[in-house]
Amino acid sequence: MVGSVGSLYKSVESLSSEFFLANLDKDVVLKPQFEINVPLLELNEVPPQTIPKIYVCECDNEYASHDPSVKCPSCRRRIDCEATYVMPKDAGNINTATRRSGINGYVKEVVTYMVTDNLEVKPLSTISVITLMNKFNVKDVSELVEKEVQVGFTEGLAILKASFEVTNSVLTTLFLDKKKAYKANKVLFAEAGKEFVDFLFHILSLPVGTVVKLLNVNGMVGSVGSLYKSVESLSSDYFLADVDKDVVLKPRVASSYKLRSELCYAAE
Repeated sequence: MVGSVGSLYKSVESLSSEFFLANLDKDVVLKPQFEINVPLLELNEVPPQTIPKIYVCECDNEYASHDPSVKCPSCRRRIDCEATYVMPKDAGNINTATRRSGINGYVKEVVTYMVTDNLEVKPLSTISVITLMNKFNVKDVSELVEKEVQVGFTEGLAILKASFEVTNSVLTTLFLDKKKAYKANKVLFAEAGKEFVDFLFHILSLPVGTVVKLLNVNGMVGSVGSLYKSVESLSSDYFLADVDKDVVLKPRVASSYKLRSELCYAAE
């Protein structure tokens, strides 16, 4: 992966499930579900469904059974007329029950997190700080300078854009004032709470079409912008009858978790 998205993804993979909200599987971030499946990609990885057989009685007394040998309590005939089973629209989606519960974000609130310059996320601890200091050859804590920053919608878009660019220094690029004479001119890590980490995790579940829409077509790296424009200009006549091109251009975010941060609202 180009940029820091790969680092962010790996950090979610290695983050213990104990830091996620109860009844929430980290696969909602790592393997988000998609509205339309393309055989070439097979992204949804939904296991084949076993369609149950249901039998009804011909006497129309609304009795049904999974066993065709059972007798109807009304007419005493066997309930052996097989009915047509209609699969629910969201059947097979392993995240449906979780989405309906209206969970607030992804991670627990009582934990403070470390976010490194390349957007790796891990629980903040003395050991993790010392390890990072050794990695960048920082000998003394006094060499570090603390800076507090506010992250709103504008900064959120900038982080989203930078995460897809060829840089492993997202936080340094966006938040370090180049006019000030810092010794190393590099962000070692950010101390972050639930709201910011929820936003970073949400980046991984955003469909590409949403990313392009948020960042502006002309601001995209590579050919994705050109692809987006071509879909915009392609006549609806070429799409399947029951498919609107907005499922590509303005896809619904796979998870409908309640993300309280304003950073995430634009993607909904």
